[in-house]
Amino acid sequence: MGLKKEAMEEAMEGLTKFPDEDPGLYEDMGELYFEMGWVNESRDILHEGLKRFPDDKGIKEMLVKVDDESDDPDGGNKPTLPG
Repeated sequence: MGLKKEAMEEAMEGLTKFPDEDPGLYEDMGELYFEMGWVNESRDILHEGLKRFPDDKGIKEMLVKVDDESDDPDGGNKPTLPG
């Protein structure tokens, strides 16, 4: 958890100081939020990144991952059929 916290602090510092310079910071922050279970925050930061970098492939891919995995309430586990 300590490394994730450090990574979040660094990414957030970078976003605060240089919001228009590195699309990777938005992708990284979105991934960190998502890994911590903060799906809405992840989506929000990724959408903010797309506003600033509308053609960035990494941000778009991370957003698809967040949307795909958050739409699956079983986390990829298939339900057991009775019988």
